[in-house]
Amino acid sequence: MKSVLLVNPWIADFAAYDLWTKPLGLMEVAGRLSGHPGLTLDFLDCLDMSHPSVPDAFRKKKPEGTGRIFGWRIAKPESLGALQVPRALKHYGIPEEAFARELERRPRPDAVLMTSGMTYQYPGVQRAIELIRKRWGGVPVLLGGIYVTLCTDHARAHSGADKILPGPAGLSLETVLSEILGMEIRLGREHYPAACALLSDRSSLPFLTTRGCPFHCTYCASHLLQPVCVRKSVEACLEELRWISAHLSTRHIAFYDDALLLDADRHAKPLFEGIVREAFNFAFHTPNGLQVREIDAELAVLMKKADVRTVRLSVETTSARLLKRTGTDRKMGDLALAAGHLEKAGYRRNELDSYLLIGLPGQTNDEIQESVNAVASLGIRSHFSFFSPIPGTPLWKEMAASGLVSNGEDPLLHNKNLFPYRGWSITPEELVRLKELQNQLNASLRHN
Repeated sequence: MKSVLLVNPWIADFAAYDLWTKPLGLMEVAGRLSGHPGLTLDFLDCLDMSHPSVPDAFRKKKPEGTGRIFGWRIAKPESLGALQVPRALKHYGIPEEAFARELERRPRPDAVLMTSGMTYQYPGVQRAIELIRKRWGGVPVLLGGIYVTLCTDHARAHSGADKILPGPAGLSLETVLSEILGMEIRLGREHYPAACALLSDRSSLPFLTTRGCPFHCTYCASHLLQPVCVRKSVEACLEELRWISAHLSTRHIAFYDDALLLDADRHAKPLFEGIVREAFNFAFHTPNGLQVREIDAELAVLMKKADVRTVRLSVETTSARLLKRTGTDRKMGDLALAAGHLEKAGYRRNELDSYLLIGLPGQTNDEIQESVNAVASLGIRSHFSFFSPIPGTPLWKEMAASGLVSNGEDPLLHNKNLFPYRGWSITPEELVRLKELQNQLNASLRHN
């Protein structure tokens, strides 16, 4: 038997919060390798807040299944020094000592498969590989994920991995893993529930019905990560939910689709109809944001009946100028109309959330304030979604041509928290005032 250890590494960031998060790409690989003859799989999740080493305050989740992630300070690299960012950079996840003990109690695997999150979170990947090397020397480490796909050259030069596998898992993994293990590896049909069974904490799980996105927003990397939009059948989705319901003690399911409601008559509506019919004991959540224009009266009722509890709407901005510039005008709709449908279906307006994009190059304080006030006037809470410059996107190319970013810069500079300090958008002082305005309006809505 050959053994493969799958590792979800720490993330390096200025803040982190668990919104039903799990390493979906790594779980896809695990699901497609599960049941392979002659192969055993093990899973080590550095972001598992149910791990006994994590302080009690971080192991407790909120009723909806979300929670804080434990972290500790790390030194800020030189690339951040000139920006004078007041917040501390941290590694988030289980303590390093716990990770080292987890490695010690495992036999040496024949290969390690590791994923990577956002480009600017790569120091967590580096540190995990360092400790794996310390324990097992030259064990082959294969690295994929978002950072690898968007910053391939940097990952090849600085991650410490033996093999870099950009893009969706597929033939490249089959070829490389076959060479390393000395046996023919064929990735089977995706079996997501089998991957879920490898997790120690299955109380909440992310869920994908679609990979990729048909929209082409200029700031988004969806097309770079998943060039072709692939959708599961409604029956396949329901079958996976049946398996999870029958075999795992899962309470919360979070849809992580980029375009869950697109073509709702043929997908979302029959999906929610099936969920209602099956009477699953799940509470559903939509952390990625829903397309406002797709929400009609029928869909709103089905969402409520299916127990979709967390409803987050993709508003982005109310500025016509920015909507056109970013290409998001094609997916926007009438927020007031959608809110009305949801309210009639049984949702209270002050329990609806909306995402507002903040930090775009050239975006003004007035434009952001206008969006915050417009959403609040409808009785809906708003949350800021901080802009991160992503290599390869149309907006990145525009910014690079203007000298706002550099193609060779440290990926740490892509961090979404840095835009007030990089000089292309609002100032830190303006950000503080806008957050205060947003908090005040949200608080008043909660009390109504």
